[in-house]
Amino acid sequence: MRIMVVVALFLACLGTASAGEKVVHQLKGEHDYSLICPCEFGRSVGGPDEGSYGALDSSGGMDIIFGIAPNEDAPFARINLGKEDIRLTPVGRSTHECKPGQVWSPRWKAGDVSVSAKLTVDGPGEESCWFTGTLSVKTKEKSETVGIKGACGC
Repeated sequence: MRIMVVVALFLACLGTASAGEKVVHQLKGEHDYSLICPCEFGRSVGGPDEGSYGALDSSGGMDIIFGIAPNEDAPFARINLGKEDIRLTPVGRSTHECKPGQVWSPRWKAGDVSVSAKLTVDGPGEESCWFTGTLSVKTKEKSETVGIKGACGC
C-alpha cells in the first residue's frame, strides 16, 4: 500500500514545473503601439519590489509575461515558454467590463499549449482597467500557474 502511495505521488508530480523552474518567461517582443487597447500582465509575487504590473525585472523594469490583444479583428495573446514569444488564438469568446470585482476568464491555445486566466477587476484607472488573478499554462510536458497583475488600456 505504501509503495502505491509513493508511485501515485510521483506520477502526480510528473509534468509540473519544479519549485525553482519557471515555465512562463518574460515576453521578448517589443510593445506594439499599433494594437487597439492591449492588455499586459506581469508575474505577481507581492512585496515591496512589485510595481503596478507585478514583479520588476533585474533592471527595475516591468517583467511582462503575458500580453493580450482582445480588440483586434483577429484577437490574439502572446506568451514566452523559454525560447520565443508564442502567438495564441482565443478559445471561445470572452469579454469583460471594467467593474470592480467582475471576473474575466479568457482561454487561449496554440498547438499543444493551452493558457487560461482568471482575472478579477481591481478597478478603472486613467484610460485602463486594472486586474489581479492567475495565469495557468499547460503543455504536453509541463505546467505552471502563476499570480499575475496588469491592465488593459484604452
